[in-house]
Amino acid sequence: MSLNKCPDITALVPVYNEEKLLAKSINRLIGERVVKKIIIIDDSSSDNSAEIIQKFTYDYQFIDSYTTPINLGKGGAINFVKDFIETKYVIIHDADLEYNPKDIGNLINKLNPNENSLVIGSRFLKNSHPQHYLRTYWANKFLSKLFSIKNKVVITDIASCYKLFSSEFFKNTVFKSNGFEFEVEIVAKYLKYSEYIYECGIDYQSRTYKEGKKIKFIDFFKYIYAIFKY
Repeated sequence: MSLNKCPDITALVPVYNEEKLLAKSINRLIGERVVKKIIIIDDSSSDNSAEIIQKFTYDYQFIDSYTTPINLGKGGAINFVKDFIETKYVIIHDADLEYNPKDIGNLINKLNPNENSLVIGSRFLKNSHPQHYLRTYWANKFLSKLFSIKNKVVITDIASCYKLFSSEFFKNTVFKSNGFEFEVEIVAKYLKYSEYIYECGIDYQSRTYKEGKKIKFIDFFKYIYAIFKY
């Protein structure tokens, strides 16, 4: 099966111990036919994620996979494969089911081929973002406001996974964040690369820690540190 007629985009899918949701997540991404290439990064999982990934790479010629030598964290895993990207654009897609790949088309529609634009999928521009934890909702609101003030821009969802951006920027920029704070670093450094940053509303269905949610309370402070560092 080939996705050669799809937009010139690579979806980067970082994975760490997602055996329960991984197959459904990748199948949903394939089914939308909105990316040309999928790169799955196994961040040294200790469950059966590696076996699931191997089957996808065997069944689909447009899916490649790489395994980190040690657990690096989300940002480190994404950065690990930057040299293997061959498409014009990149989008990040989490391996869980919190984000729906049907929204990728909306992000693509925001791209202007004459601009070096970055498009963020904002969970706060729609009313369909149920949260299991109110503290997470307000933490995201606070971080987005802080980032906006610090950088003199308006970003409503700095912590969003869905970010669509230029591969040229990604491959030629040094990133230092290994954890979730990578979300801040990539937008902060994009502001030095291009003034064209857009947002569009996306659907979101949060999961609980029992279901495998990985972001922790300490990541809130890492986000704040990253906002001032970058």
